[in-house]
Amino acid sequence: MRVEVIGLDPQPAIAIDAADRLLHPRAELPRRRFNRLSSGPYEIHVTDIEPYVLAHAVPELPLTAVSDVRILQGDLHEDALKGALRRIALLGGRVVAVFRTDPEDG
Repeated sequence: MRVEVIGLDPQPAIAIDAADRLLHPRAELPRRRFNRLSSGPYEIHVTDIEPYVLAHAVPELPLTAVSDVRILQGDLHEDALKGALRRIALLGGRVVAVFRTDPEDG
């Protein structure tokens, strides 16, 4: 089963990020002027969360639901990946696997 939600409002994800900052304050590390972020295609496998909740929590990634596993796929920078994983954890989802996929594997 493929669940696709087009044109999601980013407000729920922004609210989740704000709640995370309030609940778990972190000291921001200073970035170097030319610090390059590593980006690439990722696949995140998640359980214990409803697909429509996950689609609103991480609207930047397309969602596929297979049995009881939800799969998010897309290109992310390291910071965006960490943000998506934090949102999933805050909502009670369980990340069972994160793969960095090779675009040549198709």
